[in-house]
Amino acid sequence: MRPSALTVRNGLDKGGLVMGKYSLITIAGFILSFTIMRGNINQTGNDLAATFFSHYEAANARTSANSSAYMTLAKLAEEINWRTGYTSVSIGAGQSWTTLSDSGSDTTLRVDQVRILSRGVSGATSDTVIVLATVPFMPGSVRGAITANSVVTTLGNLTVDARDHDLSGTLIPGAGTLGISTTQTVNQGGGSDIGGTNSGTDYPPTKPANPVVLEENAAYTFPTTPDEVLGWADENRGFEDVFSPC
Repeated sequence: MRPSALTVRNGLDKGGLVMGKYSLITIAGFILSFTIMRGNINQTGNDLAATFFSHYEAANARTSANSSAYMTLAKLAEEINWRTGYTSVSIGAGQSWTTLSDSGSDTTLRVDQVRILSRGVSGATSDTVIVLATVPFMPGSVRGAITANSVVTTLGNLTVDARDHDLSGTLIPGAGTLGISTTQTVNQGGGSDIGGTNSGTDYPPTKPANPVVLEENAAYTFPTTPDEVLGWADENRGFEDVFSPC
């Protein structure tokens, strides 16, 4: 029995409807997949941007902290008694703050040590660098430009000048020490001159020396080892510079 034309057409219509449904489902799937992929790509882009800015701020914070620490070291090289530090200094895209501590404010430090705490900030990120620097100092056992445990005799054209001076030779008022200190006596002979500082007052080298810059028959325990000369109680302690981020 042959199918009628109506039957064939009905079959074709049903097949077309089925294919149309599959096409719509396929298109909807593509749209959904594209939407998900686009969301993932956008999220990845946002994550990459956040990571970039995070590393950028971290690098700026570390650079600011390091730079401020080096600025402080340079300042200490010029002025060893400088303890002011820095506040809100702009360095590149960051800012920095620096504080200094010595044996006067922190008893864990030696008299020749200065701790530098440098903090850098960029955006929401901060970083800190700690520097333990060694600076020149006058040990307590050094009572004069010449400190002796014997009779001191000066001769010839010797000049003893215990006043303090900077590297250019300019006098630093009131920062010096005695000319000669000894547990015995001082004999100033020849053309020698002796000067120094006492109680914040400077006395230029002269002959005879002003008595206030000479200390004779000094009563104190004279150091017997290099460590005691430097004011250190234990041995094998050398100078050190520590530069450590935390």
